[in-house]
Amino acid sequence: MVSISAESFQFCHCEVVQLKDGTRIDITAVYASNSPADRLVLWENLESLKQSSDSVNWIVGRDFNEVWFANEKIGGCRPKMKQLQRFNNALQACALQDIKSTGHYLSWSNRQDKRISCRLDQILGNHNGILSYPESYIHYLPEGISDHSPLLVHQSPVVAFDPKPFKFFHMWTLHPGFLDLVSQSWNVPIVGSPLFILAQKLKRLKMTLKNWNAQCFSPVHRRIQETRLRLETTQSLLQRDPNNLHLIQQERMDRILYEETLTQEESFIRQKSRQMWLQLGDRNSKFFYASISGRKASNTLRKVTCSDGSTLFESADVEHETIQYHSALLNKEN
Repeated sequence: MVSISAESFQFCHCEVVQLKDGTRIDITAVYASNSPADRLVLWENLESLKQSSDSVNWIVGRDFNEVWFANEKIGGCRPKMKQLQRFNNALQACALQDIKSTGHYLSWSNRQDKRISCRLDQILGNHNGILSYPESYIHYLPEGISDHSPLLVHQSPVVAFDPKPFKFFHMWTLHPGFLDLVSQSWNVPIVGSPLFILAQKLKRLKMTLKNWNAQCFSPVHRRIQETRLRLETTQSLLQRDPNNLHLIQQERMDRILYEETLTQEESFIRQKSRQMWLQLGDRNSKFFYASISGRKASNTLRKVTCSDGSTLFESADVEHETIQYHSALLNKEN
């Protein structure tokens, strides 16, 4: 079911409710004016729409008539920095992020001999939208007879990834028993050459940390739910018996444990998202998780073109062709 909740000559905002499960998706179709003054009004309108769309999946696109960065325009006058800044500020205020894309990078051209090409067309999503459809991506098709490239939205199935290599997580260092665990593993003697001893100690420590992580930290979100429930239960009991010293002390311990778990989660997802400019303590969990999904989408191979010109789309075929190509490349002489 589709209903239009707001519109102007530059946008049309629709609320789409899936009849199957009642899931709501807000879609804002944008056709921005050539006038910078009109676009300022559009940015303000988008910020107003965020208030009603922040808690649902929100997808915004497509012709913003503005580039995100100066290098997204080739030819003609350079983009004005003030206009770029206003556009970026509006997108940041709306918490909108670029969705992974393939195909033609520059989506518009003036089709003249003195060619001007820009990336004016984009589809963006808020945190909820990116988290709900982590495997989605946008494909920019050839423009054909139009001056704009058609945009095709793909919703790919979730790809099963092979076991990943060992990674050290900073959140481990926040645990009071971390240094003792490392020391106990490292100080167990091993006989052999210095390099052999070093390699074996690192290998043993890796397994120790992986097992310890599974026991103490995994999965982080489940531990947060457990510690929060424990804290809320204790606080409910305190409401009935406010002067109970045992409950007061228990509430203090539960609150400390819950705060420690939240800090561990933020450190974990901050490291995975690689959004390192934000400081710990801001509790930007939704932003970090969306960044992780964005990185996963950007790092996923959707298709490969073989040497004979054919294109492979299935994940198993892509994996096989990638291994074959690099194996042949590494086995070449010179």
